Amino acid sequence: MILYTSGTTGKPKGVVSTHANLCAQVTSLVAAWDWRADDRILLVLPLHHVHGIVNVLSCALWSGARCDMLPKFDAGETWRRIARGDLTLFMAVPTIYHKLIAAWDAAGERRPGFVGTSLPGVEVRLVDADGTPVGPGTPGELEVRGSGVFLEYWRRPDATATAFRSGWFRTGDVAVLENGSYRILGRSSVDIIKTGGYKISALEIEEVLRTHAAVAECAVVGVEDAEWGERVCAAVELVPGSQLTLPELQAWAKQRLAPYKVPRALSVVDALPRNALGKVVKPEVGKLFRGVSGVSP
Repeated sequence: MILYTSGTTGKPKGVVSTHANLCAQVTSLVAAWDWRADDRILLVLPLHHVHGIVNVLSCALWSGARCDMLPKFDAGETWRRIARGDLTLFMAVPTIYHKLIAAWDAAGERRPGFVGTSLPGVEVRLVDADGTPVGPGTPGELEVRGSGVFLEYWRRPDATATAFRSGWFRTGDVAVLENGSYRILGRSSVDIIKTGGYKISALEIEEVLRTHAAVAECAVVGVEDAEWGERVCAAVELVPGSQLTLPELQAWAKQRLAPYKVPRALSVVDALPRNALGKVVKPEVGKLFRGVSGVSP
């Protein structure tokens, strides 16, 4: 086999590989990567390059594996083939990986904190405290209706009556519709903090705090305060070997959050209180701050 060099250092040169050369290359690669007959690979590399014709095609042929070939590299089609889930191997070069990443980033807007829209057959609405629907941009309680919604709470007629309103299930979640997608602000009972006349989302603050280099996990709660209604308080699990003080956290957070969203108290814990499902128990987090003096103004 004769493959020509790319010519980056001079005129392209024909590289002659004997049968023995090729056999040695292929058997070495087959052993190193544990190629098997039931492997499946997608070939997106040119056959005029050793990576495509030896590392992919020849190894597949030697092993009796399946090699699917595209007429040319197409990032969208490559992702569709990967998404089918039947490939066991994939090989490419940096340029192709760059194009795959670019195609992934361009395939639909990424919106942290949003949950998209409802599934077919499920109706969704946002309502105020009186059950009156609210429009886009206005926070409201999320209610759902559809054939997939559960029937009732077993032997709990009072709880069932409270949970449903005119056939709509009251999720207890507060959300806002923005640009056609729902952004979850949190549970009305524990995640919506009322401080100084503002209603703020604990989940939003948690998203920001998790980007701090010293924070491994966190939970934000509102703690009752005579002056402000509630104070924003944060409990955090630290990255091993890290330290964090309230003034340090506040100075960092003020660069990323509105002033009224900056935590006023900090509790560093070994582990946040969680239930059997691993979810953080916000009422237990709130107990960490009861009776705490010296809360930052």
